[in-house]
Amino acid sequence: MKVYEKIGKRYHELGFQFTGFPSDGIWLVQDGKQNMICLIRSDEKVPVRALEYRVHSNELTKYLVDTFRDTPHSWDDISRACCDFFAEMEARR
Repeated sequence: MKVYEKIGKRYHELGFQFTGFPSDGIWLVQDGKQNMICLIRSDEKVPVRALEYRVHSNELTKYLVDTFRDTPHSWDDISRACCDFFAEMEARR
């Protein structure tokens, strides 16, 4: 997985450590040409480690859909499921 900074129409590879925000945002790019998801918009203020977790947003969405499909749930249920997801992710490291 590579993370890129989009400047105009071009993408420049970044590591997980960076300073400042690019003009258009930080994108997760699949093949160097196709946008996958915008991880951090340029106008967004986020915690320092947000990028490290946002790369898992698609996996988290799938986990939540699978967990709560056809079942009633509250915001508290969703919050706990998110905590469980990230705890399981950390355990796999």
